[in-house]
Amino acid sequence: MKYLRPKQKLAIKAVNKKENIVKCIVNMYCGTGKTRTFTINIFMKNDNINIIVFPSLPLIRQYCLDYILSSEDPFVNEFKKYETLAFCSEGQIDNKITFTTDDNDLRNFLKKKRKKILIVTYHSFEKFINVFIND
Repeated sequence: MKYLRPKQKLAIKAVNKKENIVKCIVNMYCGTGKTRTFTINIFMKNDNINIIVFPSLPLIRQYCLDYILSSEDPFVNEFKKYETLAFCSEGQIDNKITFTTDDNDLRNFLKKKRKKILIVTYHSFEKFINVFIND
């Protein structure tokens, strides 16, 4: 939590207050660090699978560049613990992240034993959820 501002720490405490929470909305003003907050919370919770849904391809690209591929702490070290798949039609950014909309790629990814972070756009979400539920 040392990488967070006081309001971000409060947000994480509020989100984690309830046991077995499976989804939530972090309602903070623009520019106050929502993305940093939920990303660090993912690291703290240490779950095996994490799904982040974005409304657009530019936001997925920005998240990949600013967080997953970051050279800054805590991101550079924490993301090494996860395998990441972007289920969307965005073109390949870096070889550390697989970008696909292929059902079989998603199925194979879900079978992997490592901790996972899946990022998906609203547009690809229905296809994603159908594969995810069936497998």
